[in-house]
Amino acid sequence: MPIAGLAVVIQFVLGMWTNVYGPAGGFTSNTSFPALDWHYMVGDILGVLAILVVIFSVVARRKEYIGLSVVVLAAVLVAGFAGAVFVGSTPNNPTDSIVMALAFLVAFAGLIAYGFFLRGFVPGPMTAVAA
Repeated sequence: MPIAGLAVVIQFVLGMWTNVYGPAGGFTSNTSFPALDWHYMVGDILGVLAILVVIFSVVARRKEYIGLSVVVLAAVLVAGFAGAVFVGSTPNNPTDSIVMALAFLVAFAGLIAYGFFLRGFVPGPMTAVAA
């Protein structure tokens, strides 16, 4: 799980780096820019990791794990498809970039919640601490 969380953060940083320092004319599927190439590779790795998290969650038979892992997988897929549309259109549509960023937030939040569940955190009413 920490690997998936780290991969999501690396993916976001590579995306921002590419957005800021990439070619001024926009991106196409033929653009050769090292940060964009790494962005593609980390995205592929994230897709595989998200599928593995779903599989592990199903094997564990825990509803909260399955739900969160499916949300994370969906967010990774949405970001990937938005990225494909982004580089597939010229000029690049900024809406696709926003969709990728929002999908990152959903995936990241899902992974954090997943980590809390793995560590035994159970949401519930707060109890007062006796002084």
